[in-house]
Amino acid sequence: MVRLPAWFVAILLLSTVAVGCTGGEPKPPAPDTAAATPAAHPLTPHFIKALEELRAMNQQGRADDFAQAEGHFQKFRTSYNQVAAAIDEKDAKLKIHIDQGIEELVHEFRKEKPRAFELDEENMKLSQLLEKGGALVGVTVPAELVLRQPQGEIPFKQEQTIQVELDDYGIEPKRIEVPVDTKLTLKIRNVGQHVHELAVDHYALEVEDIQPGATAELTFVTLDKGEFELACFLPGHYEAGMLAEFGVK
Repeated sequence: MVRLPAWFVAILLLSTVAVGCTGGEPKPPAPDTAAATPAAHPLTPHFIKALEELRAMNQQGRADDFAQAEGHFQKFRTSYNQVAAAIDEKDAKLKIHIDQGIEELVHEFRKEKPRAFELDEENMKLSQLLEKGGALVGVTVPAELVLRQPQGEIPFKQEQTIQVELDDYGIEPKRIEVPVDTKLTLKIRNVGQHVHELAVDHYALEVEDIQPGATAELTFVTLDKGEFELACFLPGHYEAGMLAEFGVK
């Protein structure tokens, strides 16, 4: 057996201790196991601001402060303009409906005495349309900002129900005429072979995806006089003649 010199053993022990103290090879950093927080969509603040201004407009209108209400409406339009192009890219028809609702509010604020219930109704329609637009572009808006039901009753003078049939080449009846301030229910039936929809322009209302043989209902109050349209705006359907005159007297 070979005996090592004492000085050699001492050096060997000191080297081993030094390596142990420094940990030898550097260890790789522990992986970061924390879940990464997804970045918010850049349009999220604009959607939220638009919905907040709609709600504020509605509240001021119900307080009969229409000057403040109109101020919130203009701020809503500023925020909406930031997201309009993105919505248009995903669904041009949806943007048209939103723009029609905005024109309704423009018309309302031009009146000597705006109607609080009209602001209420437009808030409900526009906030739901914006929620849909947000989903299309990848933005989830806070549910509490979307008005699901009108905050107050919309006054009307009479009620009326009309049967409407959709076939693949037209809408029956060809003309509907009702008085202003009528609570109107359209009972819709698809008698064609294709899926259809029924939209009421000016009121920015629509029933989508009415399957062949299926029925649907649409109830609203005719707040404004004028000549409007009922139509199916699915590709090629309007051009095939799926429209009807809608007169409010």
